[in-house]
Amino acid sequence: MVADELSREELETAQSIILFDIEELGDFKELDKIGIEIKKFLESKRYECLAKNDTVITNAKLLPD
Repeated sequence: MVADELSREELETAQSIILFDIEELGDFKELDKIGIEIKKFLESKRYECLAKNDTVITNAKLLPD
């Protein structure tokens, strides 16, 4: 899992962690496309994000307190 590879600082400052998957396990290009599109959207709203494989980490607060 990608979260294992992320630094402690990245995880501690994250407001939201988005995990996603596709049915075709061999189609990693699709995973990249999904991550890039989510990242582009969040950045267009002025949020910071980091996309790695099947995970997007962002400072966007996606869930209420």
